[in-house]
Amino acid sequence: MTEHSRKTFAQYTINSNNFFMCQLCKQYVQPEFETILHGEEEMEFENEQAYEFAPFSSIWERFGSSQSPTAPPANDRARLTTAYAQGTVNENDLSNMLFYVRHPELNGKKLTADMPGFSNLSQDWLKVRDTIVRPFLDEKRAGTGGAVIGTPDTSGRMPPIEGPIKGITGYVGPSGKKCWKGAKSADIVDSDAPWNKPGNRSAANYIAVLDYFNVGESETVGTGNSFNKPGENPRYRQQRNDRGGISTYCNIYVHDVTRAMWANMPHWLQTSAGHWYELTANAMVDWVQKYGKAAGWFRLLGDFPSWSQRSDIPEALRSAAKRILSSTTDASLASQPSFLAQQFANMGYPTTCIWDNQGGIGHVAMVRPEDLKKGTMVSGIFIPRSAQAGAKNYSNGPLVFGPSGIKNGSVQFHVHE
Repeated sequence: MTEHSRKTFAQYTINSNNFFMCQLCKQYVQPEFETILHGEEEMEFENEQAYEFAPFSSIWERFGSSQSPTAPPANDRARLTTAYAQGTVNENDLSNMLFYVRHPELNGKKLTADMPGFSNLSQDWLKVRDTIVRPFLDEKRAGTGGAVIGTPDTSGRMPPIEGPIKGITGYVGPSGKKCWKGAKSADIVDSDAPWNKPGNRSAANYIAVLDYFNVGESETVGTGNSFNKPGENPRYRQQRNDRGGISTYCNIYVHDVTRAMWANMPHWLQTSAGHWYELTANAMVDWVQKYGKAAGWFRLLGDFPSWSQRSDIPEALRSAAKRILSSTTDASLASQPSFLAQQFANMGYPTTCIWDNQGGIGHVAMVRPEDLKKGTMVSGIFIPRSAQAGAKNYSNGPLVFGPSGIKNGSVQFHVHE
């Protein structure tokens, strides 16, 4: 087994039997068949295209036959509709449900290659998935967000596309959330994106943008997605690079979110000669520090109490600053940029955290509005909520940086109207 194979399988229990589900192709398999599902030659991915589009085949197809399945029960749709409404949206979970209804004699027993009738049973499972479950899910997903999936936005609400690469549209993944394949350096142009302009800020609108891009799981359901626990969305999924390390995409996520809020932190810049070049995470940090203010990004510092009087601060942020100062009774918190960043995010203003890592790779992340999960105090320093891509991808978790970096200023916070 390669380093990918064992680590990409998550264990599930179905009808008191243990299965493993590959996080790459979402197929269930019992442990002894892991090497059949993904042979070693299929697991060595060195580039994005191979990782996302490698032609995985089902474990069942390795042993299947062309026999017809057992006659389907008349109430398949009712079972699917009920399960879907209760949150079961994975095609394999739904297929297993219908399959074991058809075959009560199995009593939920795992399919193994040496069991009687394995060829017919495995083909039955495939046909349940392909002819009943997948059409049902396609029908459900076609209406997500009130837009046809994969349709480019022509409403005029979408921010400009940057860079030399054509924009991409996404699809609905097994969880019911959007996902994107294709070049990570291409801008997203879906018609159902919750574009949010200044003047229409709110915590709810901000959260809608953060969650739309489906960066990773929330702290409420897990610890985030990583290389060994990949998320469903290929756009921000960590990948092994040609140097043997792991590539992460914090700058892509921050660009997607800020662009959607008409507060773009760029991924591409164009020279005076018309040539485009891409920004790494370090280059994005440099851009924010050198050009961010001219683009509407304001760093939160100890001069915050003067914001309400400064003519260079937009009126919306001046007004927000007044509300923050008037509602904050703890003077020590009012002087902490991390706490102020949380308050601006709670009002719906796009707020970012950047790490200027001298001599290393920097990092950028979004500050997320507080909901049921709140920011916390650690060693006297406020740690805000966050959404990020990186070594860990998560949509709702504590900011990855500890108090020392926030206190010494290497971790910076910026807000846009």
